[in-house]
Amino acid sequence: MFKPRYDKLQEEISPKRSMDYLYEVIRHHRIQVSPGIRDACEYAHGALESMGLETETLTYLVDGKSQIWGQPPMPLQWSIQRAVLHLVSPEKHREKLADYAEEPLSVIQRSGSTPAGGLTGEVVAVDKADQPSGYEGIDVRGKFVLVDSDPSAAYRIAVVKMGALGIVTDHMPVFAPVRPKGDLPDALCYRSFWWDTHDEPCPGFVLTPREGARLRELIAKDEPVKLHAEVEASFDPGTMEVVSAFIPGTQGDEEVLVTAHICHPKPSANDNASGVAAAMEAARALEVLISEGELERPKRGIRFLLVPEMTGTYAFLADNDEHLCRYVAGVNLDMVGENQALCGGSLIAEQPPRSTPNFSGDLASLILGYAGQDMKNLAATGAYASFRHTETPFSGGSDHYIMSDPTVGIPSPMIIQWPDRFYHTSEDTPDKVDPDMLARVATITATYALFAATAGEKEALWLGAEMADRFSNILRNARPRVFDYLAAGEEDKAFGLLDFLAERRRADLESLNRLADLGDRLDLYRAQVDSLLDAEKQRAQLLLEAGCVEEKQDEECACDEPKEIPDLVPERLHPGPPSLRRLLSSASPERQKQWQQIQKKHPGRQAGYTLAVYWADGNRTLAEIRDLVEWESGVDLGDTVEALFSTLEELGVVRYR
Repeated sequence: MFKPRYDKLQEEISPKRSMDYLYEVIRHHRIQVSPGIRDACEYAHGALESMGLETETLTYLVDGKSQIWGQPPMPLQWSIQRAVLHLVSPEKHREKLADYAEEPLSVIQRSGSTPAGGLTGEVVAVDKADQPSGYEGIDVRGKFVLVDSDPSAAYRIAVVKMGALGIVTDHMPVFAPVRPKGDLPDALCYRSFWWDTHDEPCPGFVLTPREGARLRELIAKDEPVKLHAEVEASFDPGTMEVVSAFIPGTQGDEEVLVTAHICHPKPSANDNASGVAAAMEAARALEVLISEGELERPKRGIRFLLVPEMTGTYAFLADNDEHLCRYVAGVNLDMVGENQALCGGSLIAEQPPRSTPNFSGDLASLILGYAGQDMKNLAATGAYASFRHTETPFSGGSDHYIMSDPTVGIPSPMIIQWPDRFYHTSEDTPDKVDPDMLARVATITATYALFAATAGEKEALWLGAEMADRFSNILRNARPRVFDYLAAGEEDKAFGLLDFLAERRRADLESLNRLADLGDRLDLYRAQVDSLLDAEKQRAQLLLEAGCVEEKQDEECACDEPKEIPDLVPERLHPGPPSLRRLLSSASPERQKQWQQIQKKHPGRQAGYTLAVYWADGNRTLAEIRDLVEWESGVDLGDTVEALFSTLEELGVVRYR
């Protein structure tokens, strides 16, 4: 039912215009709460207003102390005037290593100032600088530390605890298979400090891996290696801007929300000038076609938000927390412009979490699937995609993770391309952006927003039929996990997973009542879900009885004996997901040490912790939350679910009922 709209929007949407917006955005060094991002917002405001949209720039005060929804305080405004780093000793190797004026990414963003005249000190290399064990036998007091890891974690150990002068990093994360170890030796990695209210900012610089290797070779020799750093920067109370552009609806105050984050260092073309450009072109095309009568004016409004990532979304939603129920759906655009041949990723419709019943994930996937029929075979008897695309389960990591939280209730898929070889580096430049891909995502976005904003009874019934059919795909994708459970002799888990998926699909169908009151007309779709569930269970049982499922051999496990989880019910005190990583710096030393041990022993559980918070509705026990996380993601949190909520209780964002 969206295809005629898609085709009409595709004709209107321009790859060139989309790239023009992107080129304007990347001119600005867009660090959150800084003059650069304010300039970018001013540009976007003017451009959207000239398109005829109702446009405003929303301003939020930031003082480094005030909190929103229990989150860490919004950052102070950062202004930087100058930053240079010189290698000054040995004399024969003197050279300039970094200069903010030449390359903004050569500074760790939100770096602190040096005293007037700068700082001179020896530099020492520390492997595993984010762990206390990395400093054994190394004196860093009064010295610069060259690190191969996250500079914020290194700051807390090297500077705060051990008296180092500042941080220099040459770390380049690996993103297999598109960015193997040793790739991009001459690129700078985007790094930033996120200070807490009690922190004393220090200077920090970024080197390319090649420059870092050369510096490490010098350090390995007997003669001391010294650096001289000068940074002029300031942190002050200020404002944070969010740009809002609105297409009004004809009925009531319901809205569809489109978000894209406008922040990140210059140039940061794919991440995320591309999302901003696609959102702007989608808004322009909708406004033109609606104004000219080519498309119907929607009954719900469509709001486009350009935000500082996470912080801007929190600020906007908290400012409108009495009206969150007006948003029937959202979509988040993050890194959407890749030239896939260069960057290596695929265009993805990431689904909302299963804890938030929704139709929005299916709608985004259906439109993406239609966009992926842009080529035909020789006889034009079949259509297929000229680009890689797929859908994936919820992962988080961008603004949709806030909107889709059940306490916020704006179920929002994310359109993203991942992985990206040049992600968070100085090589994320506009030559890596495909104008046709930008236009394609703008068309998908505009179609999605218009469908959700105009949908009534017939659209909801059509979408419900598609959602019921798509349950067969959900079951098919779950089969490997079902058979793993059966192979392990855990039939209860195998069939429990299938029951969970069916229950969530029924809840998704109920969400269609946001579009129109369907009543018992959903019964047919519920019955289809039940029928597909029964058939899947019978198939699994048949294969199990026929010996098609090979039992796993018992393996010796070095795991700790599982502990019994207390029968506790956590209740969240604020809307929105808490940032455990940032809040932990305010936790007791014992808690911080506990989480260091947990993360070392159980890496890769971060998404599971987010899902656990989502499932905490004030009625479920810790054990129930743990099981729901495993059903949804396959991640078994074990008894770390208790550590998670006990930590959040200590931090004041949950309490036990």
